[in-house]
Amino acid sequence: MRRILVGEALRRNSAGEDPEQIARELSRSAARGFDLLEPALGDYAVRTGE
Repeated sequence: MRRILVGEALRRNSAGEDPEQIARELSRSAARGFDLLEPALGDYAVRTGE
């Protein structure tokens, strides 16, 4: 997901978009992306305190 977000930020910055707007929108996109991944990966590699 990092590669996609960085690529999108670079593309939009090169297009002259406002950096603060880019950051706000990509922050929301990242949160949504992690929310979508969480059900499938939520228990992956979780330490049990052993």
